[in-house]
Amino acid sequence: MRPCLVSAQPLLAALLALLSAVPAQATGLRLQAIGPEGEPVAIERAEVLLVAWGDTRVIELPIVDGLVSVDLSYSWLEDRSPRARDTEGAYLYLEADGLAPVRSERFHWIGAYGETSGERARHAEIRFPGGESVTVEPGTAADLTVHLRRPVARWLRLVDEAGRPMTGLGVEMSMFWSRSNHCGALASSHHHPLGRAVADAEGLVCVPDGDFEHAFVFDSGPYWPMHPDALDYLPPRVVTRLTEEVTTVLFHRFEARTIDVWVTRGGAPVSGVDVLTCVARCPCGACCGRTAPVEEGRATLGATFDFYPEATNPIRLIDRATDTLLWEGDPREWPATEEPIQIEIAPGPPG
Repeated sequence: MRPCLVSAQPLLAALLALLSAVPAQATGLRLQAIGPEGEPVAIERAEVLLVAWGDTRVIELPIVDGLVSVDLSYSWLEDRSPRARDTEGAYLYLEADGLAPVRSERFHWIGAYGETSGERARHAEIRFPGGESVTVEPGTAADLTVHLRRPVARWLRLVDEAGRPMTGLGVEMSMFWSRSNHCGALASSHHHPLGRAVADAEGLVCVPDGDFEHAFVFDSGPYWPMHPDALDYLPPRVVTRLTEEVTTVLFHRFEARTIDVWVTRGGAPVSGVDVLTCVARCPCGACCGRTAPVEEGRATLGATFDFYPEATNPIRLIDRATDTLLWEGDPREWPATEEPIQIEIAPGPPG
């Protein structure tokens, strides 16, 4: 690598200005950025991203002559977040004109809860994707230089198991940093959106580049991403790091089936019962509904709408008059046969 020939005067002045902004005995971090050739880079956007259970918070950081100061004391956090003690993690995010933005790895704020339940973090260990890292102890001020690179072209290639392009499949893109909530929703997606795109005739989607985890939320449909970083929630979503020019995401297409169900109690056919089906991977259990009546022991799933056993769990039998649960099972375990599925309801009241 060729030597970096940079005038020291502007950088020295900026460092002196930043040092004056962070007291010598403060608990903090001083960040500067350099570009692909080792040249100083003016940081134009700097943020702290805070995660607590059910809460996300973005706090802008001061930038002095392109440099960033981060006060990592608990008092600073407490002044800016009502969930300071409950903060489960934090990230640092940096942008500079013409270069790929970067997000640090998750770290624990000094004084907030750390890795061990009930114990507060005694120091902050901050690491960036390029390998730059530092540990900040209470009462000390550390320095860290972050390398920013030029952005490159990134693409998703969306195909099914047969290699056919998922043409027309839409995807919402964002920088990922939080889904800490009981529904598993991507809480960080509205803070750092990267746009929406639709797969072209070859299944290709152009993705904005960055040194962070990308979150992709695909339009719902009878398919599921078979990517190792897929999240088990609907709509289909993947959170992953892009390291190649083209990243292939393989989708499994569900098969619609028509299934006859034969329901008996004590061997006798039942009536006045409804089949209730729930969409698998649905956050908060809000995707259930009565889908077919059982009369004289028979019900047909898929007669009036597409039924996908692979995408359904659980399936329940409900007494229509009393709204009582009579039976529950997992249709994903049903055999692939044209024979009716036999269900025997236990006699007497449930439980």
